[in-house]
Amino acid sequence: MIDPSTVDELLRLRATLAALRAREAAIEASFAAAPDDTAFCGLTAEVRVERNNYAVFDIMRLPPEIRDNPAFYRDKEVTSVRVEPFGTSAPILPFETARPAIAMR
Repeated sequence: MIDPSTVDELLRLRATLAALRAREAAIEASFAAAPDDTAFCGLTAEVRVERNNYAVFDIMRLPPEIRDNPAFYRDKEVTSVRVEPFGTSAPILPFETARPAIAMR
């Protein structure tokens, strides 16, 4: 049996991850605005901006007789775990995220 506090922990973890993903996206967007082949140096890492092109399969370019034929499709089972808060009265607070310690030399 799963402890009820584990349900709450999952909810808080997802809130924390969402906040971290949003912060990551904002930081990446600021780097992506730089010209190609730009390098940014930090204390422990370097960020490089690269742009690449690659081929993508476009199913909509197939003729309708192939695209709409059920013989070309298969079923796939997907498992998802949803977390639904009981109400909206209390905000879902993410866990505190500690910034990594920077070793001074």
